[in-house]
Amino acid sequence: EFRRVLFRSMTALGIAASQQIPALVGPPLAAFSAIPILRRLIPEKVAATLMGSVALGWGVMVFTVLPEVMEESDIDVFVLQGVVLVAGAVVISASGTRLWGAAANGVTRLGGGLATRLGMIYPLARRGRTGLLLAMFSLVIFTITFLSVFAGILSQQTTAFADDSRAGHDIILTTNRTNPASLEDVTAIQGVATAAEMIRGVTEFETADEDNPRWVVTGIDSKFLTQGTPILGRRATEYQADRDAFEAVVSDPSLIIIDDFFLDNSGGPGGERYQVGETVTLLNPSAEGRQEATIIGILASDFLFAGSYMSRDFVTEFLPANSSTGRFFVTAQAGVDPGILASTINARLLDFGADAATFTDVVEAEVSETLAIFRLFQGFLALGLIIGVAGLGVVLIRAVHERRRQIGVLRALGFQRKVVRRAFLVEAGFLAGQGVAIGAGLGLVTAYQVLINSDTFGSADFTFAWPWAALVLIFSVPTIAALLAAFGPAARASKISPSIALRTD
Repeated sequence: EFRRVLFRSMTALGIAASQQIPALVGPPLAAFSAIPILRRLIPEKVAATLMGSVALGWGVMVFTVLPEVMEESDIDVFVLQGVVLVAGAVVISASGTRLWGAAANGVTRLGGGLATRLGMIYPLARRGRTGLLLAMFSLVIFTITFLSVFAGILSQQTTAFADDSRAGHDIILTTNRTNPASLEDVTAIQGVATAAEMIRGVTEFETADEDNPRWVVTGIDSKFLTQGTPILGRRATEYQADRDAFEAVVSDPSLIIIDDFFLDNSGGPGGERYQVGETVTLLNPSAEGRQEATIIGILASDFLFAGSYMSRDFVTEFLPANSSTGRFFVTAQAGVDPGILASTINARLLDFGADAATFTDVVEAEVSETLAIFRLFQGFLALGLIIGVAGLGVVLIRAVHERRRQIGVLRALGFQRKVVRRAFLVEAGFLAGQGVAIGAGLGLVTAYQVLINSDTFGSADFTFAWPWAALVLIFSVPTIAALLAAFGPAARASKISPSIALRTD
C-alpha cells in the first residue's frame, strides 16, 4: 500500500509540476505494485494481466491524456516510454497461460502435432524465467527497431534536407578564410550563372542559464535571395511567406533567423530552446558591443551549419575582427551539370582552397555520419542480442537436464525422437518469436510517438515510414538464430535413452 501511495503521489507531483518522467512512470509502477494486493481478491494471473494492461495502455495514451505535461518531451522520455510498454506487454504475455494453452491446443487440432503442446508447456509453467527471457529479447529488439525507423527516415530525407537549405542554388562553395576568393573570381568561371557571397562570424550570446555560448552568425544581402530562400519550419505570423521574413532580416539588423538547434551545444536532439518572437542578445567578443535581436523564423534544417541569419551590413560592422568571407551559394547555367561544375570550380580556384559540392552531396555526407553512429549502436545491440540467444541456448541445455526423467517417460510411452526434438525447437521459437513481436511492435509505436508528439528534432518535418527491409531482418534473424541455438539441446534431448533416464536421477 505504501508503494502505491508513493507512486500515486509521484504521478500527481509530476502532473502538477509538468515533469514528464514522474507522470509517465508513476501509474505503471503503481499498477505493478497493486498486483500483490489484487491477487487476494482475484486470481493472480488475472490481476497481473489487468495491471499489465493498465501499464501498457498508459504508456500508449499518456501523450493524449496529458498533452500539456508531455509536450516538448526529450528523447529520454520516449526511451523510458519504451521500457514501460515492454514491461506491460511482458507481464501480460507471461500471465496469459490459458490463452497460450488454448492456442497450442488449436494448433494441435489443426495438425500441428503434440510437439507444439509439449514445447509450450515448460515456458508457460516457468513464468518468471519466461518473463525475464522475453524482457531481454524485447528490449534489445525494441531499441534496434527504434533506431532502424529513424535511420530509414534520415536516409530518405537527404533531398528534402538539401532543398530546405539551398535557397534555389545548386552548389555551396567554401574558400580559405585567410585567402578567400572574390565574387568576381567565382562568377568568371564558365558555367556559373549567379553567385551569392555571405559573411560569417562567431559571436557570443547572452543567456541566463549558462556561460555565454558561442554560435555562428551568417550575414546575407539581397543577392542571396535572387534564386529563393531557405525553408523555415517556423516564422512569425506577420510574415506571409519565408521570403518576406528573409527580406526583413536583410534590411533590419534587429531581426534574426535561427537554426533549429540554436545555442544547443549538447551534441544531440533536445527540442527547440528558443521560439519565434523571443529576443536574444549578441555580444561582440572583441569589443564592448551588444545587440538585441528578435527571432522571426526558425530554419527547417541546417545541415550547412549557417547557424543563424542576419543582415550582412550588421555582421560586417558588429564582428569586424571575427568575420570572414569565402562562402558562396552558386547557381549553374541551364544545361550545366552541377556536379561537374563543382569539380570545375575546385580546379579553377585551387589556390584559394576551394571546396565546392552540390547541396545534395553535402547533406548526404552529413547524414551518412549520423547513420554511421546509428549503425554503431545497432552493432552493439546486435552483440547483446547474440548474448541473449546464447543465454537462451544455455537455458535450453539446463532444461534438458532438468527434464531428463520426463523425456524418458515420454520416450517410454512411445514418443518418437523427432517429436521431442521439435518440442524444444517450438519452445525456442515461442520465446524468440514473442520477444521479437513485442519489441518490434512497441519500437514502431514509440518511434511514431516521437515523430507525432515530440519537438525532439526541432522544426524538421519528418514523416513516419515503415523500415520494411530492417523489419524483415529483425523478425527473421533473431528467430533463426534462436532455433539454431536450440538445435543442439533439442538433438541431445531426442537421444536420451528411456531406460537410462528412468533409472537415474
